[in-house]
Formats: sequence, C-alpha cells, structure tokens
Amino acid sequence: MEEKNLTDEQKKFLEECENEFKDRYTEKEAEFMKIKNMELNRPPIIDPWYSKNGRYNNDRRRHFNKYSHHRHRPYP
Repeated sequence: MEEKNLTDEQKKFLEECENEFKDRYTEKEAEFMKIKNMELNRPPIIDPWYSKNGRYNNDRRRHFNKYSHHRHRPYP
C-alpha cells in the first residue's frame, strides 16, 4: 500500500505497527530465538512401514482408479 494514499490516522497506525514489530523474528526477540535454537527431535521410525498384505494395497488403488471398471472387460 502506498503511503500517499493513506489517511493521517492510517499513517500513524502504520508507524506504530512498524515500531512495535521492528524486531519481530530477529535475534532481538527472545521468544523467537528460543524456538529457533531448539534442538530438533528425531522422527519416529516405523518398521515395517509397508503393508504386509501387498494385495490389499493393489486392490485399493484399483477401486479408486476411474478407469478400473474397464480393466477386466474384454475388448469389443
């Protein structure tokens, strides 16, 4: 938004916001730095991550395929 199109009240509000949030997400903001410097947790490892019954997964894909009803029909 261009400042020349703002009313005096809007310009004052914009200046207040800029002053209030000038250090937002910088090294000067303690809360941000606390989160930024947190150590990341390792992701959970799920073993085995695949389905033991491979046919189930294939059947699910076939049922959601919009062309699956043509799969087992003989060609004309």
